[in-house]
Amino acid sequence: MKKLISIFTLLILAGCQSVEEFPKPEVILPEDLMVNMLIDMTLLNATKSVSRNELEDSGIHPKEFMCAKYDIDPDVFKENTKYYSNDLKYYEKIFQRVTDSLKMRAQKIDTIIKIREAMIAKEDSLKYAQLKDSTEVFAPKEPMSKDDTSSKNNLNDH
Repeated sequence: MKKLISIFTLLILAGCQSVEEFPKPEVILPEDLMVNMLIDMTLLNATKSVSRNELEDSGIHPKEFMCAKYDIDPDVFKENTKYYSNDLKYYEKIFQRVTDSLKMRAQKIDTIIKIREAMIAKEDSLKYAQLKDSTEVFAPKEPMSKDDTSSKNNLNDH
């Protein structure tokens, strides 16, 4: 019973807690720019998780790289990220655009890979066909009979 009362009390305290709204930043980044920056951030973080050493060795830090690409101060990006998160439905809409864009890019990459694989398979089949044709040129059409070999020997005697 004490556990139930403790849990109930925690729920009431958590429910009464006020949610901090982040202030409007001095520089508000347009939605399209935020979407593009979040796409880049996602791609850079994915690259970082796969090839951390290569990124670190090349001196690329995702957040700094992305902010330099768009010529935006990292604090401005951070403030805008917080500001946009005030309206969760709007923020969800932004992230849906990011997700849709990443899915579309993945589909394009998959299509390119399939086209390349088909081209390679076609090239391989052409090489095989050419190789097969060249071996047929040098292969005897019909097996030689004993008479053919004896006549060859007779020609060599003359």
